Amino acid sequence: MWWMRERVEGERIRLMEKGVNHRNSRSLHEIQPRRFFTFTFTFCENELSEELDKSLQEQVLQREVLEDEVAARRMACEYRTHRWERFKKMIEENFKALTHISPELTNDNLSKALSDWFKNDLEFTHWEGVYLRGGLIVTKSGSGDGILEKLRGTLKYYWHVVTNCKSSSVKTPGKLFIKVPNDIEMRTVWLELARRDPKSFSTKSDLYLCEDHFNYVGDTGKGDSYMSDVIRIKIYGKDKEGGTRHVRVIMKSIPKSMSCRLTCRNDEFFRNEINFYKHVLPALLEFQATKQVTDPFDNYPKVFMSHSDGESDFICLEDVSIYDFGSATRQVGIDLMHCKYILKTFAKFHALSFAMRDQEPEKFWEIKMKIFEIYYHERLWGWYRKFWKVLCDIGVDAVEKEYPNTKYVDKVKEFATPETYFKAVDAVNRTFDSGVISHGDSWTNNFLFKYQNGGPVDAKMIDFQLARCGSPVLDLSFFFYACTDQKLRLEHYDEMLDYYYSVLAKQISEMGSDPSKVYSKDTFLFEVKKYSFFGLVFSFESTPVIVLAPEDAFDMKMPGERKLNIVEIWPLKPFKTKEGRLREANNVVHCVDRGYI
Repeated sequence: MWWMRERVEGERIRLMEKGVNHRNSRSLHEIQPRRFFTFTFTFCENELSEELDKSLQEQVLQREVLEDEVAARRMACEYRTHRWERFKKMIEENFKALTHISPELTNDNLSKALSDWFKNDLEFTHWEGVYLRGGLIVTKSGSGDGILEKLRGTLKYYWHVVTNCKSSSVKTPGKLFIKVPNDIEMRTVWLELARRDPKSFSTKSDLYLCEDHFNYVGDTGKGDSYMSDVIRIKIYGKDKEGGTRHVRVIMKSIPKSMSCRLTCRNDEFFRNEINFYKHVLPALLEFQATKQVTDPFDNYPKVFMSHSDGESDFICLEDVSIYDFGSATRQVGIDLMHCKYILKTFAKFHALSFAMRDQEPEKFWEIKMKIFEIYYHERLWGWYRKFWKVLCDIGVDAVEKEYPNTKYVDKVKEFATPETYFKAVDAVNRTFDSGVISHGDSWTNNFLFKYQNGGPVDAKMIDFQLARCGSPVLDLSFFFYACTDQKLRLEHYDEMLDYYYSVLAKQISEMGSDPSKVYSKDTFLFEVKKYSFFGLVFSFESTPVIVLAPEDAFDMKMPGERKLNIVEIWPLKPFKTKEGRLREANNVVHCVDRGYI
């Protein structure tokens, strides 16, 4: 049974149409929303009519009563019943197919994927929504991970906690509102998925989410997924004996908007990631499986199924949150312990390439050709040129305001030029001697952590859309300038470099190659100095995006079919806060002080 409540302001118009007058003979347009009655609604499929009648009988207008209260309440009942049926239909849609996501997600293809996953003949039966737009957890029956709590009593006014949603009982009187559970653990889950800090709300506060966010299709939060439409679902199948199995997955699909596809080149991003999962990663893991590695690389989500044709692209990955992996907050830097787990993950990943290139060079060359550069390349300068100019202006502005009249201003102005972009092009496309298969997009959101006793104990990398073959320093430098702050770098930068290389050398040795020959410590440090500028290049873009509050993050809904310039969809402005400016300016300071630029 679900209890919901909401002010019925919208009856004002319907009452006028029915000719119902206020007892004081004032125009209904003059009646303030707060003067209309509120009532409790009880929703239960088998008891709907009985509970509605009971609710209408028990609720009495406390302040001002309409002359034709019975008629008004009957109208309200009919209206709310209609709203409930619409809401229920939204939750109980056809869960027997997923072709609305991609025409390649046929039931036969899903059955094959389930059979391959469980190594047993399974037939796809249905799916259930788990992770919904705005951050609610709910299954198709309305229960499961998130439980809709009973609502009792009445409220004068309530609003919506999902960031950037303007729904409220006054602005959108036609919407249903669902109360966030009071249970601390569940409440925390709901608020975190709604991109709100649970600590910012009193545990005694009544919080709500509107029906718009009970829809199985949605993104992971505005600002957290710019190149894909993302949903989290469970996919069910049954075997010949009638037994059921299910897999919980994250499904990324190419945006439906043609304007978005043309502007952002989404098909290239999907093709690169799917090629990585289909050709590159399996070859690296197959090579690793022939070795006796004490701590093998397994820091990635497994792929359930995928498809790439430029039109109906999707990739479906196992949801590692079932193993207690979750994300850190992108708006703040991470601490040393988080850094070491990320660096360890990088070292294990990069070591596969070094050892395979040493022992099976032809095979390594074959797989490296399966992925391609989709961000820093001569062919993309026209796509990126205006945006790079905006990013450079923001970087220079930050340094000028935080370090005025210093050498850092001169250095950043020398750096913020078109020539630097082409220097980055050389770094990512011409590092053949030390090139490894690298992640390419190592900002905070692309790492998930497992925690015990309040601290991280493991990490996984996600999102390989920018996978490339290049110096491992490209990954490291972007990570340092996107994920760490100046204080951490000043205190632990050399320690972190040493830690990365120690793990890398150990992994290479265990796979049968000599790290001093395939990638010596001296070579590593030489490349740190040579290529760390690349991290600053990428941070010019990532930092303004990372520090955006969720409510300011870009909305990637792009109607129409017109190709836009990046600056039109990512209208970045100079940092609003001193903290934001310092985060970017301190990246420049570190690069200058270390001799990288």
